[in-house]
Amino acid sequence: MGQIDEMLDLIKWGVDWLLKAVVIRKGFSLAEIIDQSESLMQRATLKTNNSKEKVQIVYVQVDDKKSHSKWNKPEEIKQGWPRPSYFINRQKPGTDLCSEYVAALSAAHLCFKRAKQQELFTEEGAGEFVAKLKSVSLKLWEFSEMAKVKNQGALEGVKYSDSVPEAGEMYPSSHYQDERFWALLWLYRATGDKNITIQQDKFLFLENSISCNRANTCSGTVLFDISICETFIEVGKYQLNYS
Repeated sequence: MGQIDEMLDLIKWGVDWLLKAVVIRKGFSLAEIIDQSESLMQRATLKTNNSKEKVQIVYVQVDDKKSHSKWNKPEEIKQGWPRPSYFINRQKPGTDLCSEYVAALSAAHLCFKRAKQQELFTEEGAGEFVAKLKSVSLKLWEFSEMAKVKNQGALEGVKYSDSVPEAGEMYPSSHYQDERFWALLWLYRATGDKNITIQQDKFLFLENSISCNRANTCSGTVLFDISICETFIEVGKYQLNYS
C-alpha cells in the first residue's frame, strides 16, 4: 500500500528515456525532399512550407558487442573510449522496434492519464506529459508507416536488426508482424480511433504466429523478440470492446 507514486516514478524514468531517444523535427527529411521534388527550387519550397513535426531518428542501441566483455565501474571508463550509438530512420527502417516504442508509449499514456484523473499524478506539467505520450506514439506510427520498403510492388516492414547489423549481433529480430499488431492494439486503446486498421493487420499477425508455432520458435513465454502471447490477450480485449 502507498507505493503507487514510486511505481509511477519508475515507469516515468523509463518512459523519459524512450522520449529522449526519439528525435522529432519540423520539415521534410532529406530523403523525402529528394523523393518528392526534382529541382533545387522545389526542394527549397517544400522544406520552407512544411512545418509539421515528424520523427526523423529513433535511437536503438548504445555501444556494440565488445562492451559486453567490459564490466567496469563508471569511474574506471577511460575518457575517449568509443561508445557508438545506433539509430533507425527512413533510409534504415525498423518496423519491429518502432512498434515496441509505440506500444510502450501508448500504454504509458493510459497509465498516466488514469493516474492524473485520480489525482495520483499531480506534478507540474502532468497534462502536457500525458498528451505528449499519445502525440509521440502517433508520430512514431506515422514514421514507421513511411519507412516501409517495396517488395515486388508491395510495401513491407523491415526488421531493425537488418538495418542495424550491430544490434543483430546481440538482439536479432526474427519478424516484425507481431510487434506491429501489438503496437496497433495499444494505439487503439490510447486513441480510441476505430479507423486504425486493426482488422487488416490481424490477418498478418495470425499468419505470422502460425508460422512461428510451426517452426517451434514460440515457447509460450514473453520474449524480447516474440510478442505473440501477450498480443493474443490484447486481441481478446479488443474483440470484446470492438465487436
